[in-house]
Amino acid sequence: MLEELSSKDKVVGLKQVQRAVSAGRAGWVFLACDADPRLIRPLEGRCRERGVPVSGAHTMAQLGRACGMRAGVLAITDKGFAKAVKELAEAVTEEKEEHAHDD
Repeated sequence: MLEELSSKDKVVGLKQVQRAVSAGRAGWVFLACDADPRLIRPLEGRCRERGVPVSGAHTMAQLGRACGMRAGVLAITDKGFAKAVKELAEAVTEEKEEHAHDD
């Protein structure tokens, strides 16, 4: 999933992502797990208020490699791609839960 971010519509950086979320352009937000929590916690709250899915499972290095620049925060602004990512994430979660019950 991350490897596809290099070719998709996105914004990178805290201020740009905040603007995209506020303007309703963000379809999915990635917050680096090793980014400063004092900076990203308010953004995460704003995303939740606005119903924007958030992923916090990747490091700044991983996000940087995925989008081709240093990044602690990025947002997918291609709503169709964001929807596909969300559906894929939900399917993976459901599958993991089903397998957990099998044990």
